[in-house]
Amino acid sequence: MYLLKVESGNDRSDPVLLGFDASVEFQPNWINLPKRIKSGIIYNLLHKLNMLESPLNNNSVFNYSDLVEKALFYKIPDYKYYRCITPSWDNSARKKERAHIFKYSTPEAYGKWLENVVQTFMPYSEEENFLFINAWNEWAEGNHLEPCQRWGTEYLKVTREILRRYNN
Repeated sequence: MYLLKVESGNDRSDPVLLGFDASVEFQPNWINLPKRIKSGIIYNLLHKLNMLESPLNNNSVFNYSDLVEKALFYKIPDYKYYRCITPSWDNSARKKERAHIFKYSTPEAYGKWLENVVQTFMPYSEEENFLFINAWNEWAEGNHLEPCQRWGTEYLKVTREILRRYNN
């Protein structure tokens, strides 16, 4: 059995001291978010007059590429810590207000992130060679690798191609 502590906020501490074998990063990393996309003055005014509903007013909306850039430069702790990436994120389906939405996710942007994590990861041992992807099919979070109407199987293809290149 190999126990991992999920790090999803300011809870950075050596997992061994808590009885775990290592930590795994949660993405999106809530303490390392990029700047929000803000609506303009006209949108704010129309929203206040109840003439326009905009997700930018009641939710935190970010550019996915900005999330990737922030993640690429995130300081890795000195203890055993496994990286995680996410293909997308939009939990507005289950949170009508105060949702976190990452717009403009593409298989290419996701592939850039995956490629960087795979290239820079140094396994702790032959058996401790993990990479985490959040999530395979978390549809309520708008977060999935499974085929969808918009991208088909592109996220899966990118994942397979990058992992195939580095597993040889």
